[in-house]
Amino acid sequence: NNLTTCFDTTTFDLIVSPVPVTVASFVIEECDEDADGVASFILGDANAQIINGQTGIAVTYHDSQADALAGLNPLDTTIYDNTSAPQTIFYRIEFIASGCFSVADFIIEAVDAPIALVPTALEACDDGSGNATVVVSLANMEVTTGQAGSLVVYYLNQTDADGQVNGITNDFTYSSNTTLIVRVDDDNTNCFSFTTLDLVFYGLPT
Repeated sequence: NNLTTCFDTTTFDLIVSPVPVTVASFVIEECDEDADGVASFILGDANAQIINGQTGIAVTYHDSQADALAGLNPLDTTIYDNTSAPQTIFYRIEFIASGCFSVADFIIEAVDAPIALVPTALEACDDGSGNATVVVSLANMEVTTGQAGSLVVYYLNQTDADGQVNGITNDFTYSSNTTLIVRVDDDNTNCFSFTTLDLVFYGLPT
């Protein structure tokens, strides 16, 4: 008491709650299929990497650090189109029970699809059995223009190409004019492109 100088004492506890641990910044790439610099990202796919085994956690994504710090304007985690390339995404990782949080960031980047040009047709003659054989890989260089890090595989139909089954990479035997589907996959991303290869069959003279 300021007037009497009498005083008393008491105690109280200071509780320091931990904040969630963040991970080092990383890059998520998605394929820009129409070369407009924009791709669609599923931000929620990064949850497991960000949470990294911690429990009782909520994660939200934001396009500015200020929004992440304030917990405002969370981005859609199921589909998000980048607005610049590359773009920094800020995430807020929060312990649900205590409300303690941390903020960090990662990069999203729209990546060009691999080059896939229509190559010159391959031609072969009937070998006497009613069939002809070509080495389809001879078209690889023309398909990719020599672009490094590309895997080129040929398919009989679009369904096989979509599912990456029954691929043809070397000799192929055919008995009439045929068009193969060509799938080009980028070794460093999930991006791929399609084109076609015509095979011309020449029968034996009569």
